Amino acid sequence: RILGGMKRKVGETNPDTLQTMHNLGLAYGHQAQYEKAEELFKQAIYIQESARNFGPDHPETLRTVNALANLYDRRQQYEHAIELYKRAINGREKLFGTDHPQTLRSICGLANVYMRTDLLEEAKTLYSRSLDASEKHFQIENPDVLRAVHGIASVLTRQHEYSQAEKQYERAIAGRTALLGEGHADTLRSIEGLAIVYTKTGQYGKAEELYRK
Repeated sequence: RILGGMKRKVGETNPDTLQTMHNLGLAYGHQAQYEKAEELFKQAIYIQESARNFGPDHPETLRTVNALANLYDRRQQYEHAIELYKRAINGREKLFGTDHPQTLRSICGLANVYMRTDLLEEAKTLYSRSLDASEKHFQIENPDVLRAVHGIASVLTRQHEYSQAEKQYERAIAGRTALLGEGHADTLRSIEGLAIVYTKTGQYGKAEELYRK
């Protein structure tokens, strides 16, 4: 109802209307109403690409492109996700530079897809690039840094490099616990990753302790 009213009142190319479309698409995605989310993101991208006050390489257009890429990743439509993440990365590099947080978030998104499609070396390269740039940019542990650390740990686990994976998971857990709290979903994800490493290396007591948390 809000979206329809805004379209009639200020027009579909108004930034507030497009922001509402973006937010509604995210809400649908969180509720697993993926077809509705996809339709809204596609509509928003079409409007943004065609509007004189936006265009294909506008930051808000690329934000919607990135959101749709994330949606395709969650729906396991990996080819579409890869295509859109690459578009978001290329556009954000031109607008903001290679080390900008928005660029790095798109790089991490593409790395996630690569890992899920068993392109492990490609994923590790992107996670490492994101980590190096994030550390230079922030110089402290922050969610972007820790996202890359967790990603590297996940790849190392898949590659059976358990000792290195353990160190990266420990860093991710410590940082995420301090920033987000022990019960946050991201913290628990890193704890579960470390528990898997312990299980695979025969450290069953340590794994059980983590699983009990």
